[in-house]
Amino acid sequence: MVSDISLGSGGIDDIQVAIRAIERGVNYFDTAPDYSRHGSELLLGKAIRDFGRRGEIFLASKFCTGDGHLPPDAPVPEIVAAVEGSLQRLQTDYLDLVHIHSCDRLERLLAPTFHEAFDRLKEQGKVRFLGVSTHTPNLETVARAAIDSGLDTVH
Repeated sequence: MVSDISLGSGGIDDIQVAIRAIERGVNYFDTAPDYSRHGSELLLGKAIRDFGRRGEIFLASKFCTGDGHLPPDAPVPEIVAAVEGSLQRLQTDYLDLVHIHSCDRLERLLAPTFHEAFDRLKEQGKVRFLGVSTHTPNLETVARAAIDSGLDTVH
């Protein structure tokens, strides 16, 4: 179960925001390596560690780096390394959710390397679920394709 309110951390720069959110029962935190060039993940990692409630937190990040989104043809080792970097910055062993971020085209949604990397990371216990995030005019097309894809890794 996740809280009705979540904390998106794109512009977060004060650890007290995250700590107060945890104190008030927020348990869904969304971050990404390119939010403040790793700053968001570093801040959330410290807040969650200091508060000592990782098991109660649903933590989501993205397939990207501090420089931006990974392209659909990114090699699997590069994708895995990006997620492992997030795990280090977040001071955790696993992500509850990793998004194919900025998914504005079907090519990105269905990129075999993202799905292979997810499968490897899931087998290793480093990620639990795969998601899609998008802010595109093609939202309906992308969402329908994700649902209709038949891929059991698209949630």
